[in-house]
Parts: sequence; C-alpha cells; structure tokens
Amino acid sequence: MNYITFVNSCKSFLTYFLGTFPSVRLHKCDIVRRMEILEIAVASAGGVGRLAYILDLKQNVISNWRKRGVVPRGWEEVMRLKFAKAIAAAEKVG
Repeated sequence: MNYITFVNSCKSFLTYFLGTFPSVRLHKCDIVRRMEILEIAVASAGGVGRLAYILDLKQNVISNWRKRGVVPRGWEEVMRLKFAKAIAAAEKVG
C-alpha cells in the first residue's frame, strides 16, 4: 500500500464515520475561543502588562494579539495551563 492509497483510505474511513473529512484549517469558532482565553488571561493577570510579565513577553506582543484577533496556538496552550482555574470558572458561567 503506497502513501496516496493509505491517505485516501483514511479519508474514506473518517468520511464514513464523521460525515466529512476534518479540515486542518482553523474554523472561525476556534479563533473566537482563543480570543476568549486571551481576555480571560488578561483579566486574571490584572492587565496586559502583567500578563506579558507572566508569559515573559513584551506588552506589545499581547496588544498585537488582541488587535489582530489571533493568538498563536502554542501560546494558547500556555495560557490554558497557567490560567486553568480562571478559564474553568468562565466556562462554568457561560
């Protein structure tokens, strides 16, 4: 079995069970979710400057994420770990 045959069989398998083949591209709701995590982290840290200090970044990096509306996936995971309690509390509320 060559690589192309293997990939096509995986696509067929996932399409059968999921209805569609999952896309690697981000869905719009993923971006909204990341931005919510960023806002929760900013509120928990006490501001953009303090969040930047906690993450060992410059303040303008955090501000640029907010301005662009995108948080890099690696930093999203870091914020999920550092602010797990605050994120869990926000998810319970709504």
